[in-house]
Amino acid sequence: MSDRTDLRVSRALTLLADLRAVLADFAKREETLLRDLGKQRGTALRKHRDATEKAESRLAVQTAEATEFFSSTEERLRTRYEGRRERVQKLYTTGLRNLPKRAQDAKRRWMGDLQMRQFQADRKQITGLEAAGKVLAQCTADLKEQRTRGDTLQRTARRAFGGFGAFLWMLKKARIVGGESAGEQEQLLAQLIAQLDAAEQHLAAFSKFIIARFFSFAPPALLIPFIVGSALALAFGLGANATTFGMAGGAIVVLITTICILHFLGRKAAQPTATAIAAALAEANRLHAACGAATAARHAAEVARLKAEFEKTSAAIAEQWNRADDIEAEFEVAAREKLETQTPRVFGKIASYGRPKLTHIAAEGAARMEQIGADGAAQKQTLTTAHQTEIAALDADEKARWAQLEADWQNAVVPLYRDLEAMQIATAVQFPPWTPQFAEAWTPPVEFMPATKFAQLDVNLAKDDHPQEPRLALPGPAQTSIPLALTYPDHGSLLFETQESGGPAVIGALDNIILRLLATTPPGKIAFTIIDPVGLGQNFAGLMHLADYEEALINRRIWTQRDQIDERLAELAEHIEKVIQMYLRNEYNTITEYNEQAGSVAEKYLFLVIADFPGNFSESAVKRLQSIVLSGPRCGIFTLIHWDQRQPLPDGIAAEDLRKN
Repeated sequence: MSDRTDLRVSRALTLLADLRAVLADFAKREETLLRDLGKQRGTALRKHRDATEKAESRLAVQTAEATEFFSSTEERLRTRYEGRRERVQKLYTTGLRNLPKRAQDAKRRWMGDLQMRQFQADRKQITGLEAAGKVLAQCTADLKEQRTRGDTLQRTARRAFGGFGAFLWMLKKARIVGGESAGEQEQLLAQLIAQLDAAEQHLAAFSKFIIARFFSFAPPALLIPFIVGSALALAFGLGANATTFGMAGGAIVVLITTICILHFLGRKAAQPTATAIAAALAEANRLHAACGAATAARHAAEVARLKAEFEKTSAAIAEQWNRADDIEAEFEVAAREKLETQTPRVFGKIASYGRPKLTHIAAEGAARMEQIGADGAAQKQTLTTAHQTEIAALDADEKARWAQLEADWQNAVVPLYRDLEAMQIATAVQFPPWTPQFAEAWTPPVEFMPATKFAQLDVNLAKDDHPQEPRLALPGPAQTSIPLALTYPDHGSLLFETQESGGPAVIGALDNIILRLLATTPPGKIAFTIIDPVGLGQNFAGLMHLADYEEALINRRIWTQRDQIDERLAELAEHIEKVIQMYLRNEYNTITEYNEQAGSVAEKYLFLVIADFPGNFSESAVKRLQSIVLSGPRCGIFTLIHWDQRQPLPDGIAAEDLRKN
């Protein structure tokens, strides 16, 4: 058996339940698919039949409408000729009578168009001048704002440079505007703002020079007289004599020298920043002047352009104004000529209209009827083709849906069969049938087998709800067997419930489990305590042969009496205490974990086998059994119990306590 194969009964039953659920689900999916496919094909057939009937009905209506249309059209053509001649003659007479008035209207429209053009030129010039004025005002406001900002920066720089004359001189030169800059007003304004931003950044950097900031508040021109005056006052205060004056003079020299050195160091450190500030302000002043000049030039050019355009348009309008009378005369001549030329030509067209038109209508009617027949045949063919295409699509969809269902079937059912097959193979290898050949080839195992097969569940899946489609055939036999095994240490106990004393089926199963445990456990690593109060040991008499070789295998004998049962259960309870306190402690969860570390000194596994429970069980024995059932598995003690339900359970233990453990 592979270590990876899970033989738990719960897993076997879960696999069976999952398999049955999957089969039922696919049976429903198969039924749904067949129903959907039948419904789709029925719908397609009805759709084709209804469309064909509608096409035939529409063809009949079109034929009747075409016949009626061409008959009425021919009648209308016969009466239209005279009506058109009368209307043409009337239009000709009316046109000649209204010709002078139409010529005057043409003259007025000509003059009105020229007046509108003049009005539009006036409005365009006014609007352009207003827009140019707004642009000039906005540019002037922007320059004023930047001028104010530059003046503020100039004053700030003068205060910051107050202790350094050279810096103030550079700043004074920055006020001198000179040079020119090429570029548009917007570009120059952007450069101006950039220079002012740079001046602000350099002023912020200049303020970080501590010495320079000190001299801006205390210029040497003020600081040195203050030092001299303070020293002399101190000398007079201490007594005007040679000593005090000498001390005062020395102090003056030292302080002035210190101030000069600091002033030199401060000027040297701040020189690059001060130069950058002065350069930025000088460039800003130059750009301000250039931007102002560019703004004025741009405004003057725009005003000149608007004026020239207005004058040109006005001159063209004045020139065309003098042609108003010529326009009236030309219109009257052209309109009269058009009337006199078109009227005979229209009469000729009307005269040649009759028979050719009727002949054409007759031919058109015949062609239309032929076209209706052809269109009807084509429409029927289209409906047939569409129906065939739809059926082909349904065939493809049916094939795809069956393929998807078949793929889902393979993905869902095959793994379950594979897992069941793995359990079958694992148990078949380690738990073969009891045969003489198996007994002769048997050798003692070297490791404890963590599972013991005790039964198998024979299932006929063909009796369950399952798909009938051959494409969804079971990947294995419908009649299959699912092995049921005890697994250690978590699921190593077993409870049989019957309404009779232990019969051949139950006792045979218990004997089979005992022999399987003996056959799959290393020598000396397992022992049994067997209790048979009703059968008095007869149920397990065959196992007494084991005592001939090693009586510890079955704890000396099979126990039947009440006091014996109490003693054996007390021994097992003491063994549980011993295992918990000596081996498990707080280091191991189960004796299995301990044995994996103990090696050759591993603790043996004990199995308590009880037939016809609760016969001969005292109240204390029941309590001990309950403790063993609950705590025994983690200490290596497992219970195999047959419960004769005809005998009520004693007080102190419930059926659910037995079942759940």
